[in-house]
Amino acid sequence: MRDVLVLGSTGNTGGRVLRQLRDRGVPARAATRRPTQPGQVWFGWAGRSTQQPGWAVLRPSWFMQTFTGDHLVARTVRDGEIVTATGDARVGFVDATDFAAVAVRALTDAEPHNTEHAARHAAMDDAIREGSEDRVTDTVERVTGRPARDFRTFANEEIR
Repeated sequence: MRDVLVLGSTGNTGGRVLRQLRDRGVPARAATRRPTQPGQVWFGWAGRSTQQPGWAVLRPSWFMQTFTGDHLVARTVRDGEIVTATGDARVGFVDATDFAAVAVRALTDAEPHNTEHAARHAAMDDAIREGSEDRVTDTVERVTGRPARDFRTFANEEIR
């Protein structure tokens, strides 16, 4: 297998993807605009070297981590409410660890799992208000072979 370059490797999701790839023995490189750790490499969208590799595009809705730590939504939940621009519409949430597991498989499996791409990013709040995200998919279980963690399990593990 070729080395996998993980963009956003110092962030919430990229860091999990990097750890899970390495746990599986997949050669992975951490890319960042400001490499400070051994093994990190510089990455910038304008760089010539970034224009040729293959891509894996994943489209999560919202991450469960939104409800923990110092995130704005976590603070509003502690205050007793969730405030968004989407009205009373519902959205399926995914744990960033589950999302990272799907990303690892997307980057390492021989065949793509899904090549459909959505074109409605700019109108996301309107689409959510209309109910477009009122769903939870089977992607985590279908791709990883294990069920996605439910929110209760996620929350219990996060607050330990």
